[in-house]
Amino acid sequence: SCFYRGLADVGSQLPLILRQLRSAAGPRVPIVGMNYYDPFLATYLETGGQAGAIESVGLGDLLNAVLGAVFAFNGDEVANVQATFKTNDFAPSSDPSVPTNVALICAWTYMCTYQNIHANALGYQEIAGAFEELPQIQRLRE
Repeated sequence: SCFYRGLADVGSQLPLILRQLRSAAGPRVPIVGMNYYDPFLATYLETGGQAGAIESVGLGDLLNAVLGAVFAFNGDEVANVQATFKTNDFAPSSDPSVPTNVALICAWTYMCTYQNIHANALGYQEIAGAFEELPQIQRLRE
């Protein structure tokens, strides 16, 4: 129930934040958002953690759907970090005992080593790459 309350807060508060940001930035300044990878995929490696990891992806999909809808409604683009991190890809990685999404969470965040949800340097490079793919960002670079 806590997750769903938070999801409702995102759906109600993010539009207000984006309106205030647009008002402050003006109509010509691009505003881009991002969706999220699922750091809780790391629980897959814990004894009995596979079900929780799979469930967390579904919850992340809900959050990312709300974020995408709010940003789209406001005419803003979204960097697809979820896709970059292959969050929904439970296919085997180069280590057949670990799915691709779990391997990337371990490689690109501190979740598997320090139980810290933040990206490491490699992860932040990947996140930046997701932003660089956005048409608004590419136009700024021209």
